[in-house]
Amino acid sequence: MAIEYPNTNLYIDGKWRPAVTGDTLDVINPATEEVIGQVARAQHADLDEALEAADKAFASWKKTTPLDRYRILRKAADLLRERASMIAEVMTTEQGKPLAEAKGETLMGADRIDWMAEEGRR
Repeated sequence: MAIEYPNTNLYIDGKWRPAVTGDTLDVINPATEEVIGQVARAQHADLDEALEAADKAFASWKKTTPLDRYRILRKAADLLRERASMIAEVMTTEQGKPLAEAKGETLMGADRIDWMAEEGRR
């Protein structure tokens, strides 16, 4: 299974960006010990910025109606299911877990999001 591993930055306040220091960590395929990509190495300043962004986002989220929250969460679950095979391939490559287990884990995550969406409607 050959996948193109994305070089991943941090997603903070609606934008992708590198860590404040520019530091990265290698992602290694445990089966081949090959470096397959890099991810941003977050620092305390990045975490502080992420927490501030989350606090700001919560202010608008708490004003979102339960029905709109339900719709947003259901869309997230649908997207997770649509991309389950690709996500499973990445998980298998970076973790070494069986493909079927990785896909099941992804689909279970989508099911949990659906459950939480339904909780919001109750």
